[in-house]
Amino acid sequence: MKSRNLIFFTAEFPYGTGETFIENEFPFLVNAFDKIIIVTNTPENNNPRIHPGKKIKVIHFPYHLGPGEKIKSLMGVFTPVFAEEIKRIKTHYQLRLQWSIVKTVLSSIQKSKKIANTIFPLIEDASTADTWLYSYWMNDMAAGAAELKKQQTAVSKDFEKKRNLIHQIIPT
Repeated sequence: MKSRNLIFFTAEFPYGTGETFIENEFPFLVNAFDKIIIVTNTPENNNPRIHPGKKIKVIHFPYHLGPGEKIKSLMGVFTPVFAEEIKRIKTHYQLRLQWSIVKTVLSSIQKSKKIANTIFPLIEDASTADTWLYSYWMNDMAAGAAELKKQQTAVSKDFEKKRNLIHQIIPT
């Protein structure tokens, strides 16, 4: 039987005093999953509300981009997501484009790629585990989970094309 794993994105939990609703929900999650990985933006401190163990692991994911990552984020202007977001800002929200808005969009694109690259190695082989990605907040970490899904779908389609091509060349 496949194991059931949860990658749970939080802003503070299990540290700090925020996200108190998770404390009520967490026992149910512990019972429902074989392994839980909490990805939190809050640095580790001495007062966790739950203690990591064999079943629970906590990963600290810094929310802010470093100087090199900020420079790298400029490449985001060449992505379809950037064009879609700018169009939405201008048409739906009817806002004038300002540098602060462009920086926010570019930063979000870069952060979503960064979180996707961070969580990719945490996902076990699909043949041995079912993995759920869960975020209460619609933030860059949730966008990163969507980015990961998009990347994995593209890889799966590419793999399928290559497999079909091999079957055409070498029939089974």
